[in-house]
Amino acid sequence: MSKYLNVVIDTSGSMAEDCKSAVVKYLLNAITSCEGIVIMNCYLVGNQCVKAEDVASLKITYGGQMKATAINDYFREISDQENTLLISDGCFDIDIEKSISKQRNNVVCIAVGADAMLNNLQRCSKNKKVYLAEDVNAAIAACQ
Repeated sequence: MSKYLNVVIDTSGSMAEDCKSAVVKYLLNAITSCEGIVIMNCYLVGNQCVKAEDVASLKITYGGQMKATAINDYFREISDQENTLLISDGCFDIDIEKSISKQRNNVVCIAVGADAMLNNLQRCSKNKKVYLAEDVNAAIAACQ
């Protein structure tokens, strides 16, 4: 039986620093290579919410700040019961945190970068647990 996930990638400017884009590519490869996992939807969320059509050839452009309206647009696109894997460094403001926290029971966060703001991500994640990139399999399992 396949497990379907929505993946949200933070495309704010802070994600362009310190080789974080390489980590995002690693995570996407790990998720798509995981047996029994199907990425139902992949969204790039920064100053706007953009649905990616093809994860395999995904080109990500980083810049600007994540906006609450963009993350709210994402949550309007999916069902309240769908699981979300959020890939982010957690460098976002209180409005973003509040928007994500409303859905926290269905959101699992993967922290990217040595400068990841783990406290922000914990407040947004299911069971207040944040996973590091090397723990991607555990993060996927937590989306059940």
